[in-house]
Amino acid sequence: MAQGGVTRVSPAPDEKEAAAIAAALEAFRRSFAVPADEAGPAMSPWLQAALLDGVNHAPRPTAPWGS
Repeated sequence: MAQGGVTRVSPAPDEKEAAAIAAALEAFRRSFAVPADEAGPAMSPWLQAALLDGVNHAPRPTAPWGS
């Protein structure tokens, strides 16, 4: 008798058995998964303006990564 671990008792499943296992796992995942937020948290208008301002300007010549 082996201590711990998994012991293989039967051969690998055929295609139909593998598909049934995958379908059962997917059904389990969908049943118990936390539903995703539809829209998510709204972005602050201040944050959006700051991000747009930071993206819409040319890099400064003194930037550490060059011009």
